[in-house]
Amino acid sequence: MSNSPNRRLKAFIDDLKDTYDQIGEKTGYSRRTWQRVVEEGASIKSEYLIALHDIYGADVNYILTGERSVPTWAHSESVPTSAKNKSVQTSEHFVDQDNINYDPTEFVSVPYYPNVYASGGQGLIAENESNLQILFRRYFFSKTIQASPEGCFVVKLKGDSMQPMFKDGSDLLVDSARTKIKEGPAFMVRIDDDHYCKLLAKLPDGTIRMSSVNQAYQPIIGDPKIDDFEIIGEVVWDAHVSPYV
Repeated sequence: MSNSPNRRLKAFIDDLKDTYDQIGEKTGYSRRTWQRVVEEGASIKSEYLIALHDIYGADVNYILTGERSVPTWAHSESVPTSAKNKSVQTSEHFVDQDNINYDPTEFVSVPYYPNVYASGGQGLIAENESNLQILFRRYFFSKTIQASPEGCFVVKLKGDSMQPMFKDGSDLLVDSARTKIKEGPAFMVRIDDDHYCKLLAKLPDGTIRMSSVNQAYQPIIGDPKIDDFEIIGEVVWDAHVSPYV
């Protein structure tokens, strides 16, 4: 199963926080089905991959071929012509490099900033912003994460302080409409020119504690009254990819 779709599928499933029971409940396929495919190398049916894409945002092309879909669906003035030609949009449909048709009304794009790092450690300055776009299915926004794509964007996490919640190199989907502090989700915040991904808690004196999941890192205390501080948005989804590529 080395370097095979089953192995890539297993790596994707292993990165999820859900158990087989939870995956089965969300996708409509049984726990035993996922065990057979992931653990025993059973055939991967297309409907399984579609379900993983709709619920978890799985990169189906990568699982099947080992090639990531971001270059195919990315749109940027800086993208080489050869890369742009891999995906052609017409008035009625998209045609990808495998000549598979897609209805464009089924998808929505959000900005992708691969060089803007939300640091899980000491904070990194955001530089070299990109106008790349990543496509998601509308169903993913309306049903899975229950968010509006307007105001959402994707950045990359750098550092290990949010492990095991998020891995170093994960792409984070941030919803800028969700800035109210609450227990549970992580948030992207800015202090001066540094961006962080942290758990937030509002303290009685009005300051905000920014905590890491990795206990090796000490919390940061921010004071919105005196610091150049901003809650940029809540992290509503993540995808682990090879770091910084």
